[in-house]
Amino acid sequence: MTDPSAAAVSSAKVSIKNIATGVERSVPTNDDGLYVAPNLVPGSYEIQVTAKGFSSTLVSQVVLTVGERREINVTLKIGQASDEVTVEGSQISDIQLASSAVGNVVDSRTVVDLPLNGRDWTSSLN
Repeated sequence: MTDPSAAAVSSAKVSIKNIATGVERSVPTNDDGLYVAPNLVPGSYEIQVTAKGFSSTLVSQVVLTVGERREINVTLKIGQASDEVTVEGSQISDIQLASSAVGNVVDSRTVVDLPLNGRDWTSSLN
């Protein structure tokens, strides 16, 4: 995979779909923009390439025959950046995220009364 300036596009997702069976396999491109999808059965395929910052590209009518090795380079077009943030749920007012102030103070009697499962409380002072 390359961009319009012929630079390699790494981490693109290449989806290869067998048109007859509907079976789809996805492989990533490496740092050099190369991908490998071995052991595809002979037939007609569609290849869809998606990458962050690029428009999705579809290559259709790719026919593989027995024992054939194909190299299909796709030049990706620069896409539009769009961000969508969805936040669902209710507001939690008991959690203070803006400050690290301590909300409760534990007195020494509470510390002495803590169950320690047979451990010595003085060992926690080290």
